[in-house]
Amino acid sequence: MDKDQFYDQTVYFHIVCHDLKNNKNSITKMDTFCVLSMDNNNGDGSKEMDRTEIQKANHNPTYLKPLSIVRSSYVQSSVSSLTPLTFSIYHSYFANYKDHEDFLGRVCVNISTLAHATNGVINLTLVDKQDVDVGSTITIRFEDKIASDYKFDLQFAGSDLAKKDLFGKSDPFFTISREINGRIIDIYKSEIIKKNLDPIWSSFRMTFKSFCNGNDNEQLKMSVYDWDSATDSDFIGDCVFTFKELKEIGSGHFTLKDGKKSTGKIYVRNLDLRYMPSSI
Repeated sequence: MDKDQFYDQTVYFHIVCHDLKNNKNSITKMDTFCVLSMDNNNGDGSKEMDRTEIQKANHNPTYLKPLSIVRSSYVQSSVSSLTPLTFSIYHSYFANYKDHEDFLGRVCVNISTLAHATNGVINLTLVDKQDVDVGSTITIRFEDKIASDYKFDLQFAGSDLAKKDLFGKSDPFFTISREINGRIIDIYKSEIIKKNLDPIWSSFRMTFKSFCNGNDNEQLKMSVYDWDSATDSDFIGDCVFTFKELKEIGSGHFTLKDGKKSTGKIYVRNLDLRYMPSSI
């Protein structure tokens, strides 16, 4: 699979609003819709990305059409996952929602905040154009199809690993860890390769979501140890990388280090990324 093809997928935002108010008009019923916009790269304002259907006569609408954005719009361009997205709510007087709209409120939030919210759901207060609370709220549920529906097969190899046993060669294995909810957690542990300073570990399969939380730039740490049946395993060295760097390393390598000392090399023998719906 072409690595750029990976990004041509869509993420979704499911919108529910509560207690919408129209301070410009005393009408008792409102026909509302939500618009998703994003700052332009050139800094000359915002660009509309998508909008929901109109919900008729409803102050607490649940919009059936999710808002969507192509992931490449914020991953491959200069717009990052920290760039604010604006969700604006309007009342429309006509079914085509092109003219005669009343602005009811908005929220600005970045994709990173949404992606890391509990269960991908966040509740926010709508504000006016002067950032004053308008007394209404919005619930946004973030759904990342890439994170949930992509899996990969990954295989590592080591070379010239530091010898830790006084007699004989090391028995190396590795762990991969990342930060989850403020704690460093091991997300994978390899098998042990006996008496080998140039190990080729078995390929393993993980989801993009579980490996790096669906974030190409999430920092991951690989730690290599020499297994010992009688005592604690000896630390050989570690290296830090992102999923993006794994894809781009090619025939290059990551350098293991123990402090400032180089203790070996790590190669990516295979990285096979594939689309697999969650039901598979």
